[in-house]
Amino acid sequence: MSLEQFGLHVLTTPIDDEFSLYCLDTTELREKLSSGAIVVIKNAFSPRLLEELREFTVEWSNQTESYGFERSASLMHLNFHRKDSEADDASLPHCFHQFGFGNMDELEEGFRVLIRSIAGDMLTLQNLIAGTSFTFEEGDCRPKILRYPRGAGYLAAHKHPLTPQKIGLILQLSRHGTDYEDGGTVFETPFGKVSMKGAQDIGDLVLFRYDLVHEVPLVDVNASANWESSDGKWSMVLELLKTHENSNVD
Repeated sequence: MSLEQFGLHVLTTPIDDEFSLYCLDTTELREKLSSGAIVVIKNAFSPRLLEELREFTVEWSNQTESYGFERSASLMHLNFHRKDSEADDASLPHCFHQFGFGNMDELEEGFRVLIRSIAGDMLTLQNLIAGTSFTFEEGDCRPKILRYPRGAGYLAAHKHPLTPQKIGLILQLSRHGTDYEDGGTVFETPFGKVSMKGAQDIGDLVLFRYDLVHEVPLVDVNASANWESSDGKWSMVLELLKTHENSNVD
């Protein structure tokens, strides 16, 4: 039986150092995603670039004061980072270190160029497939990087409204088997549950219909939690603020 019978459609791009849209059949992608299938674009981004992105992110956060819980992070044009533990009050239970970049122009040049290039390709694909016209400049959405620490990181099962975003994108920034072992995103699809454990590695981009229930189970349950380490499960997503406010626990 093929993976597609289980709701998983895998594409492999021939690009090594730079993501390109020319090799993608967007009509096919729309059809697959509309059906509720999960699409994995293998090797979409160079692992070398993503490792550099993680290094920039860690360096930036070490030099930037953590954002307080007494303030809302759902603000336009805000750069912030914050360690959200499961003890913190949240409408959607989770545990991760989040890094939001709503004002990339304020970042150091090397970081700005790199994150804008990667997130820009993701946004181009978002707009092309979903027929949206989001921009970073107008504050429609922002790139967000998430680090789920081993032994602590998770995200409870939840769903988003289908519109206006229509599709979700999750870019893997960490190496499966090196940075973490267990904790791949799990989706509930019309074909049954689909787990990304072992199906997504660094550089792979996952696309899904945005109203599918999904979660990140506890990452490496037997590991000792270490918020200061640079390992764990790292992802980058595009966050639409008005959609985030309407997301809910399944």
